[in-house]
Amino acid sequence: MAVYHWPELASVAPMAAPAGYRGALPECALRFFQSWSLPFPWSYAAERFDVKGPRTPRRDAYWDLVDALRDDGAPERPADLIAVSKLLGWPDLVQNDFWVYREGAKLDWRLLLQLGSYENGSTQHCWGPGGTLYFFTPASALRQPRSEQILLQVQVT
Repeated sequence: MAVYHWPELASVAPMAAPAGYRGALPECALRFFQSWSLPFPWSYAAERFDVKGPRTPRRDAYWDLVDALRDDGAPERPADLIAVSKLLGWPDLVQNDFWVYREGAKLDWRLLLQLGSYENGSTQHCWGPGGTLYFFTPASALRQPRSEQILLQVQVT
């Protein structure tokens, strides 16, 4: 998998698949909308909110807030979290938190892109059982993108 950055979109054009390519993923239209996100309750970033562990009113309220912010402005609610795709924000975790958010990480990493499962009305694609792809980049690279500083992580159920 590769990540490319084109600052001028006018020069971007469709290309044929490379020779020997096993098959293209199904085309799927994109709809963009602005939304807000918070760290997932079991993530390192949410530890300061004391919402990890057994169910409590505080934890339930935090989950309700996470859900409400994710849905605010969305054209429709995804069937489940693995169908959530987004640019930037906090990742919607399938499993555990990522090492890039752990204390002592060498760079200040940010979610660049999250790709969940998708469908186009006739075909669907998923990234493994319950899988989601996550692309991370150092915060400094958001202003001056460099593809060699992109980290791909995959989570599956």
